[in-house]
Amino acid sequence: MQFQMGENEAQQLVLFLREITQYTELETLAAVTKGGRRVAYSATKGVDIDPDLMSAISAVLLQTGVEAATKLKFDPLYELIVRGEKGYIVVTDAGPLVLIGAGVKIDALGHTVSVFRHFGREIAKLFK
Repeated sequence: MQFQMGENEAQQLVLFLREITQYTELETLAAVTKGGRRVAYSATKGVDIDPDLMSAISAVLLQTGVEAATKLKFDPLYELIVRGEKGYIVVTDAGPLVLIGAGVKIDALGHTVSVFRHFGREIAKLFK
């Protein structure tokens, strides 16, 4: 199914994404379709992450997470967290979209998950 967004939805999505950046300490933030097509992307100055690669990764992570949660009877999946030595990625279901953010301040991870969960639900409501 092709994702489409009207003018009012686009404006509201922009507002939600601005709020996410205000409430978190992320280096990158993207909203992508579940198929991996980028809808919105932002990165702090000096961050060198390919937005297309980030979009594709989020789609793969989400699909893998959904399959795992379903098989283990943990569904519905709320978010995925990938944490490495130098940072983390949070992927959150947002209705027809996926929010993906990357940060390096590990102590901000719990807060980022809470913010993503809240705004993932708000974005999902926007596109009902």
